Amino acid sequence: MDYFWGFVSALFAIFVLNIYASYRSYRFQREITDTAREAANLFVAIRWEKDKDTVYAYNRLDDQFVAQGRTFEEWRANFQARFPEKKAIIELDFLDSFGEAAVDQES
Repeated sequence: MDYFWGFVSALFAIFVLNIYASYRSYRFQREITDTAREAANLFVAIRWEKDKDTVYAYNRLDDQFVAQGRTFEEWRANFQARFPEKKAIIELDFLDSFGEAAVDQES
């Protein structure tokens, strides 16, 4: 009979530990999701196209138009006017689309 209660106690302990691990996993996933949402509110990942001498930038996630400009300074001013609380995540080839002057200024 002692073995039976020992076995039941071990099963109960495993059950409680499983519930605790599931709860911790749920909280961890929730924290990751909340952090990702906060990052999405702070940053805009940029996809761009160049037509003649104007560069058009779009949000990579939803293809929403972000800003346009003939120079990087003009583009940055237009971006900041439209999204004053956000920062742009850009690739170096985006800067190259404006010419070498834009790359030199960002260095």
